[in-house]
Amino acid sequence: RGMGLNFELQGEGSLPQISVIQPAATDRNGKPVMIFKRLVVGKTQILPLVLSNTGTMSAVMGLKLEEEASEFSVRPVLLPPSANQLDTDLSASSNGHHLVNLDPNERCSFEIAYSPRNSGEHTHSILLQVQDNPYEHTQILLLAESYLDEVIIDNIRGGHVCPQLGTSLDSSLLKPIYENHLDFGNTTVGEEKQLVFCISNKSQQVFKIHFESNLTCFTFTPTTAHLLANRSKDIQVTFKSEKAVTHNRAPVTCKLQKINLTDKDSIDWDDRMKVTKWVPVHAGKAAVEDDRVSVISG
Repeated sequence: RGMGLNFELQGEGSLPQISVIQPAATDRNGKPVMIFKRLVVGKTQILPLVLSNTGTMSAVMGLKLEEEASEFSVRPVLLPPSANQLDTDLSASSNGHHLVNLDPNERCSFEIAYSPRNSGEHTHSILLQVQDNPYEHTQILLLAESYLDEVIIDNIRGGHVCPQLGTSLDSSLLKPIYENHLDFGNTTVGEEKQLVFCISNKSQQVFKIHFESNLTCFTFTPTTAHLLANRSKDIQVTFKSEKAVTHNRAPVTCKLQKINLTDKDSIDWDDRMKVTKWVPVHAGKAAVEDDRVSVISG
């Protein structure tokens, strides 16, 4: 009789895989989180969403807003030549669907725009699905808040801290980034560091503004100013300390007072402006053109 032939069959399977590169922050359940700044109604902020094929085979991914959300929109901005974008029509409906084919190690980028029409908190999510992989369903959280005030603070230059790669955020930190937070970071003792923000009057009233702080290491320039209707003013904050100190969310009060200016052509006044008045040097004598001194007052 013939001899039997025995052999083993062995194989290793793989599934398509798409990973979220940005945003880097996640909640405690590992879900990626996009945290928008606290935004004035009518303005727009855009955050990047970067996805990568980290598997060993081509992958077709689907991306869509899970629910109807007029405050959020998604737009592709960077697709590799081989991405073969199958469907890019997000304008047809607020939760329109993107289908993109990515080869291994390729990336694609999207812009997630937050444009609030009403004030309040807005929480939505984007669903990322990978075809032929039932385990690859990723929910990307969108956290935002908008407000509408007569006087607002915005356009802080260099004062925000963004979550770093791999950061897992506590639930207490899962909230929009407030526009009126200034972060000076680490500063050498005895050295100055400046940050600048803008304060804007969105009303038809004139306001007198005044900044108050119990911390002498912070200086506001200007400290007191008039804020005309529909006008803005840059405020510089200087931090300088002669000893090692730590301040975490130190409060500063900005007092607002509505005032009436009789002169329609009133200047945009603040306490940096000085008035020079020329007075005679010798009392009781007729003033001579070159015999005067200047007195400077605030």
